[in-house]
Amino acid sequence: MVMVDIETLGTADDAVILEVGAVCFGPNGVMGPFFSVVVDFLGQPTRRIEGDTLGWWMRPEHRAGLERLLGGGEDPEEQVDLWHALNELAAFMRENLEVDGEVWANGDFDTRILGHAFKAEGVDVPWEFWQVRELRSVLKFCGVTRPREATAHRALVDAMAQVQQYAEARKRVRSENADVDASADNATPKQNPTP
Repeated sequence: MVMVDIETLGTADDAVILEVGAVCFGPNGVMGPFFSVVVDFLGQPTRRIEGDTLGWWMRPEHRAGLERLLGGGEDPEEQVDLWHALNELAAFMRENLEVDGEVWANGDFDTRILGHAFKAEGVDVPWEFWQVRELRSVLKFCGVTRPREATAHRALVDAMAQVQQYAEARKRVRSENADVDASADNATPKQNPTP
């Protein structure tokens, strides 16, 4: 399984992508290998920057992260163009995603925007539609709350946090199933009354 996460300058399918992170993981949350790339936003002239999202990034608590992703600030990140970033991600997925493997993301946001970018850049999408899974619904169903501070807005860090949330949800489901199985094992069978 692979968990993906992206940072963007919008929520539309054609949003500018700032960063892509991915991590392979097992059902119990064991992680590795890892993938991370910062994307040059200036090399995406046909992709959209949305004012609301840019305003969100400009808030004091997010501004340093935006400056780092844009190649400025105290600790600038090395950037690659979108085509190379997508090809690197595709190579990572081909190497690490099983034929019947699952591609997880917090919602459809990440895979939807990445899918659009792959098609727009002429790069084959490295997964099939039936491989995509959505974590947010699983977490809600299992009663796992996402801590507010868990979102670092670093794609790889967020993907890793989402794997931990997945593992917690899976643990809860397995625990509840064990409780149901134990209850069934200890139940006294009902006797049918004789006519």
